[in-house]
Formats: sequence, C-alpha cells, structure tokens
Amino acid sequence: MCKTQLFNTVLQLVAKETEIPECLITSHSRATEVVDAKSILVKILAENGMYPVQISQYMHLTPSCVRNLLTNYERRKNNNHLIETMSQHVRKSIENNLK
Repeated sequence: MCKTQLFNTVLQLVAKETEIPECLITSHSRATEVVDAKSILVKILAENGMYPVQISQYMHLTPSCVRNLLTNYERRKNNNHLIETMSQHVRKSIENNLK
C-alpha cells in the first residue's frame, strides 16, 4: 500500500471509530477529543512505517508536532482508556483491509 493510500485509509478508519470528521482531525484544532484522534492516527501511521516528516506533510503539521503526538501517546492512553480500545479497532480494520 502506498503512503497516500495508507494515510487516507487510516484517516477514514480513525474518523469512523472516533466519530470525529476527517477535516477536523487534519485541522489545527486543539480540542481534547480531536488531539486524541490525531494521536491515534499518528501512532498507527508510525507503526505502519511512516516517518514523522512524512506524516507531517499529510497532516499539515510540523514534524515536531507529530513527534510530540507520538511521545505523548502513552500519557494520553493512560488518561483515556478508550484511546487504546479505538486504536485496536482501527488496527484490526487495517488488517482486514489488507487481506
């Protein structure tokens, strides 16, 4: 799967799972639920081989912002246990799409 296709697929799955519109996830919104969705998106893209610089280009963020999202993922997950549940659902959906 190419990077653009991977990004679009994961973005759609995260939007569906979190019930946050795609345009809001890729916006500069700092609302907690939006940042949680961004964290899930960034974490899963990184797990699938995308570098922070690549992710930043698709999300229109700085590479530093993407690295911060990755670094703070565990803290966010510990504060909101739904993040891990939603992440697992997205991972399973990705596996099903690849089959």
